[in-house]
Amino acid sequence: MVRTLPARAASTRAWGLGNEEYQISCLGCETDLFIVLGERGFFCTSEDYALSDDSIETRPLRRTSSAALEGLGRRLHDIAFADGQHDVAHMLTFAFGSATCPDCETGFSDWAGTQ
Repeated sequence: MVRTLPARAASTRAWGLGNEEYQISCLGCETDLFIVLGERGFFCTSEDYALSDDSIETRPLRRTSSAALEGLGRRLHDIAFADGQHDVAHMLTFAFGSATCPDCETGFSDWAGTQ
């Protein structure tokens, strides 16, 4: 079962993309999770990845296809793509995708609070 996280403010979504991470709580086990988008990859972890030696447990983020994006995700992707910001457009397909908690295996989507 995939669970949807509660909506967040637009400024929080923008902050996460700019800093290449979000920190959320898993709806299944309430563990604090890092959602990582960018230079270090596209993954979810409950461990402090920033201080790690790359031996942490992670789960890959599952991107959505650009054709499947709707609403805000579609608009942001279209603007980024039209402006030649292809890296940002690619990142948005992960930001509007889904993930799995590495601790309890709960699947979740909408972690950026976008729908």
